[in-house]
Amino acid sequence: MNDNKITLLAIVQNEERDLPGLLENCRWVDDIVIVDGGSTDRTVDIAKQHGAQVYIRKFDNFSAQRRYSLEHVKTEWVLMLDADERVDQKLKQEINNIVKSRVGNCPAYAVTRRSRFWGRYLDHVWKPIPLVRLFKKDECRFSDNKVHELVVCPGEPGVITTGWVSHDTYRTVSEHLAKINQYTDLSLEDDVAEWNRRGGIKPYMLVKTPLFVFIERYLIRGGWRDGFPGFVMCVQCAYISFIKMAKAYEGIKLNSL
Repeated sequence: MNDNKITLLAIVQNEERDLPGLLENCRWVDDIVIVDGGSTDRTVDIAKQHGAQVYIRKFDNFSAQRRYSLEHVKTEWVLMLDADERVDQKLKQEINNIVKSRVGNCPAYAVTRRSRFWGRYLDHVWKPIPLVRLFKKDECRFSDNKVHELVVCPGEPGVITTGWVSHDTYRTVSEHLAKINQYTDLSLEDDVAEWNRRGGIKPYMLVKTPLFVFIERYLIRGGWRDGFPGFVMCVQCAYISFIKMAKAYEGIKLNSL
């Protein structure tokens, strides 16, 4: 194990548009491990051109893909990012201080992520929240969530308050809708199990819940402060909740036939 060194870890598929920016942004890391889920574009070639170790594994779910990628890390520290994320200069310096100078004593650190849509940070719709992205390989693992997998570590992670990760979410509404369909399909089994545990879904919930989501995001969180991009994303968030529940309702009904 290479102490005081850090590997950039990313799982990708058809990311020829965003991957070059990520790899240029993280040229300061010691190693790069990329796991490709079966790209049909130039993603693999781009990764290799930037000196990354590239492994091919057919995508089944995010958690399994992350666990597989972690097996190929040879350094003490891991920086986990997606192709559409970038580390700003202040965060880079703080990460280097922790890894190279050993100024911290935690096995994992959460960083602030700010998300953009149509070129604007949506700091009210998606409040910047700390997410564990820097961690020690041998002391942490990935959760079993098929979607939105988490880094599980012993004890409380440290929090880096300097700088942030910039997340360019979706360039178009169509792109977001495609992701919504993919993610809700992947989470369907877990969603059905959760709703069965809670006593099922009543039809009125498919109206009430999305409406509440929109009100909570747009009015209570202040999504209106994020301008028209904020309004559009609040509608999308309500739509996500509707699709998740509708698919779960359908799954429960089909299983009962």
